[in-house]
Amino acid sequence: MGHRARHLLLTGRPGSGKTTLLRKLAARLPGPPVGFWTEEVRVGGVRRGFRVVTTWGASGRLAAVGLDSPLRVGRYGVDLTFLEDEAIPGTLRAVGAGEAAFVLIDEIGKMELHSAAFRQAVETVVESGRPLLATVGQVSDPLLDRLASRPDVRVVTVAPASRDRLARILAWQDGWQELGGSGDLA
Repeated sequence: MGHRARHLLLTGRPGSGKTTLLRKLAARLPGPPVGFWTEEVRVGGVRRGFRVVTTWGASGRLAAVGLDSPLRVGRYGVDLTFLEDEAIPGTLRAVGAGEAAFVLIDEIGKMELHSAAFRQAVETVVESGRPLLATVGQVSDPLLDRLASRPDVRVVTVAPASRDRLARILAWQDGWQELGGSGDLA
């Protein structure tokens, strides 16, 4: 008999369906989530950057091609202003006030991990006892290693062929239920 996982981290290669699965799972869970996700910004069909969108409807820039910033991920300059001034504080306020049935973060990736406030917020959410549903980029990072080693965290690798098999993936009952099988949903 395994442990009960309270927090679910979805990982996989780019384009594997992590965000698609996260959104489908969030739609099936009780109560609206609190948190934020990252969206591509496209101009003329070409990806030019990323923005953060909160569950309460606010949005702001995270990264852009040509942005003059000392923080870089590939060809993108990273701007942490909206993430640190709006998305993180709003999420933590809702968690602290008990307004969050669960917390959604899409994604814990290279751009977001540039922020010390983001790193602390992820740890605060996990310690709060509020279930976390998040996507995780395939990056090596001490925060991600610590999270993955916790007994109340389940890391699931998503592959394109598996993302739509929600019935096999999870159920909700006072937290995440142990997933069947190896946890590898390839």
